[in-house]
Parts: sequence; C-alpha cells; structure tokens
Amino acid sequence: MKGILDPALQQQVDRAIATAKKYLLSLRSLKEAKPIPNSLTEELRSEARRLRKESQGYTNGKQKKEAERKAQALLRCAEALEAGRAPEEDDRKFLKIPAATPPPSSISPFGPGGEALVGLALIQSGVPPSDPVVTEIWKRQAGKPIVDSPDSTYTAAVQLMFADVMMHAPCGEAWPSPDSKKAVLDWIRQRAEALASGCDGGAWTYTWGKAAVRGYAVEEEWAIDSKPLLEASVPQGPYDFSNSQYAILGLKAAALCGIRPEGSERMWRIVLQQFLTAQEHEGPGVELRIAPEKARPGSLKSYEHGWENVESGDRQRKAWARGWGYVRSGMPTTHTMTAAGLTALLVARSELRLTPVESERVDEAVRDGLAWMQLRWEGNGLSGRGGAAGGGDLGGVVNSYLVYGLERMGVLGAIRKIGGHDWYAEGAKRLVETQGTDGSWNADAPGGYGPEIDTAFCLLFLCRGTREEFGKPSYEVGEFKGTPTP
Repeated sequence: MKGILDPALQQQVDRAIATAKKYLLSLRSLKEAKPIPNSLTEELRSEARRLRKESQGYTNGKQKKEAERKAQALLRCAEALEAGRAPEEDDRKFLKIPAATPPPSSISPFGPGGEALVGLALIQSGVPPSDPVVTEIWKRQAGKPIVDSPDSTYTAAVQLMFADVMMHAPCGEAWPSPDSKKAVLDWIRQRAEALASGCDGGAWTYTWGKAAVRGYAVEEEWAIDSKPLLEASVPQGPYDFSNSQYAILGLKAAALCGIRPEGSERMWRIVLQQFLTAQEHEGPGVELRIAPEKARPGSLKSYEHGWENVESGDRQRKAWARGWGYVRSGMPTTHTMTAAGLTALLVARSELRLTPVESERVDEAVRDGLAWMQLRWEGNGLSGRGGAAGGGDLGGVVNSYLVYGLERMGVLGAIRKIGGHDWYAEGAKRLVETQGTDGSWNADAPGGYGPEIDTAFCLLFLCRGTREEFGKPSYEVGEFKGTPTP
C-alpha cells in the first residue's frame, strides 16, 4: 500500500518484493522444501524455558524437581517432532498434547499446500494468473484428488486461499475462463465441505476425519452475549489454534468465491464461541492505543463508545491484556496464537449478523487481544528483538509464520499503529534488512521452514497480502467511521 512508508523505505520494500518474486518464479521445478509450519515445537521450547526460569525461585525441592521433569518432557517432545518421530506416550499424556498431532515428517515435502502458498504469495504480489509458474502450480492443485492426509487441514485451507486470489487477482486479470469456471467452483466446493467437516466445537486439528460431518460437535445453540460464555457449550477435543486459523481462512476464502457449506452460519457462531472461551479470562489492565488505518493524525477530535479523545489521531481505551495459547490449557499464551485468535474472531464475525450486544462482546475480546500484543510488543519479532512469549527470531531466523500472522491482524483490524508502533513499517524494515541476496529469507539458516515457505510468508507481509474482504472492521476495533469535529 503506497503512501504509508517514508519514500526511502518504500523504495527498499519495492526492491525486496521484486527480488522475492524473482526468487519464487525461478522455482520452475518447485523443488522440495519443508512443510507448511506448525508452531507446536516453538511453543514447547518456550514453555520449557519459562518453567526452568520460574523454578529457580522455588524453595521446595519436590516442586523444583517436578518443574524440571516437565521441562525435560517438553524438550523431548519438541526434539521428537523435529526429528520426525511421534512423542513418547508418557510425555504426550503428561503434557496433554493431542494424540492426533503427527510428526512433521508425515507431511509430504513441499506438497500441494506449500505450492499453493507460493502461488498465493505470487498472485498477491501482482503476478497474473496466466504466468507460466502460477499456471503450473494451479495445474498441480487441480490435478490431485482431495485426501484426508496428516496435513489435510493446512493443505485444503491454503488451496482455497490460492483459488480465491486466482479468481480475484489484484492485477485485474480475469480467471478462470467461462468454460472452466464450473469445474473450478466444484473443486472449491469439494475442499470447503471437507474442511468444514473437520470443525470440532469451533476448532480443527491436522485432519478432518475425526469430527462429525456438518454436525460441528455441538448440540445446542448459545448466544454470544454473556461473559464468560458457558465453557460447557464448547467441546475440548484434540485440536490446535494453528490449524484452526488456517481452516477459518480457507473457509472464508471459499465464501468469497460464493461457496458456503451447509450449516455454515451455525459453524461460524461456534467458532466465535470457541475462541471467546479459549481466550485468557483475566489479564493486566492496559491503556490500549490504536491508530486506525485511515485516520489522519491530529484530525480526529471526538470518539464514541468509550474511546478517549487523543489529539494525535490515536484512540485510547482501557482494556485487559488477554491472549491465546496453542490449545485451551496447558500451554502459554504466545504472539503466534494470539494473532491466530484475533484472526479467528475478525474473520468469523464477518460471516455473521450479530446483535449489537454480541458484536460488542466480540469487539471487547479483540481489543483485549490487541492489548496483549501491545503489552508484549518487543517479543513479536518485527523489530528483531525476540521474546519468550512464542515470538521473535529463532536464533537469527525470521519467524515468517508469526510475521504473516501479524500482517493479518493489522489488515483485518484496519489498524495502522498499536501502542504507538507502526506494525507495517517496523516489519518492513526488519524484512528488508534480513532478505538474502537471492531474494529469499532464511535460505542458509537452520530453524526456519525452508526458504520457499519463509519467502512466501515474508512476501505476503510486504505486499500486505491479506484481502480486506476477509473481515469487516468495526468502529470499535479498527477503521474510523465517525465524523471528525473541527
């Protein structure tokens, strides 16, 4: 988006986008890379570090020994997953890790999901659907049958996002041809229905074969207007919020193509319930400051609905810092999963007609999630300073998965600044500084997801690849819709 960076940085960003596109377009063989990432190993190691640091203050020897035992079990699980093995049953039970969690090696190298992610980044950065590389990626997607594999949730979700941008390419090129449109829509419908069938109480795991098709595992309707919502209304089966956020993005992409599986409204309400109840119930008070994307600093003198007057153009309001973890309990709140929680609420809300009370309930949760981000800003990796809360750099490696999650948070919420931080300017500066000479990110650094995947994520950040249509910013959260006073 032009005009939001200073000219010098904008030039650097333009060059970075161009070289990243060149790098991805050179992958004509679509060589092997690591799978689309899951953040579980990162969460496990982060929790192990927290436990060991906390145990240093223990005076009770038994309590200290138990904390060390759990930290070691966390590290063993992380090492097993990274080596392509399933964690030992005792460790998995002790840590309450879902048994359905597969090791990364069970996900095919690169595979259709990774290819679709590369295609998504290329289209969003201005490459037309008719480009030979993009055409080849689509042929590979369309030519493979849908299967319930160990990475089926991620794969189907990114495939749907890819199909959506092919049909709504920023360059304006029309796709598909009239004679192939029905086949494309059938392809989208098949994946959307399979993905929706994996919704288990408003959340997803790696596969969709465990949940009841179109039943969504909830027998009664619950209003989204109480605080807290009834915990009993949302099952807590095997799932994680990393898979869930991608499933939500994929189903929204299908909806933008006109495809909504049967029972979608019920599903989206349950998604809201899941993420509202999974958010931390308490948190420290924060003076949340947000600059809306379309605000003019100094021009907005009055606000409604509880926002305080701020001469700079920011909004200021009391909020409570409440984030999300990888699952409901047993894992710490992190930047990656708080970004996932915000994405889920903003996207799910856009698919529903909520009452004013329900809408305020969702907006409140979003504001509190943003307050968590503001309070822990230095750990989110945009500035290159890591943190123990599941964010930052991984030994010098740009956490591209998190960077793309933060981009979605900013775009979907129509937010330019949070707590005085210009999220896009800070992230763009960080990515420009860390890009390789060949246009990729993390090509020579261990700990990333492979240069193709990392580059696709970083390119999506730089070109602001999240479509605004994925969410409906409200006055309470992002885009300013009031009337400035003189």
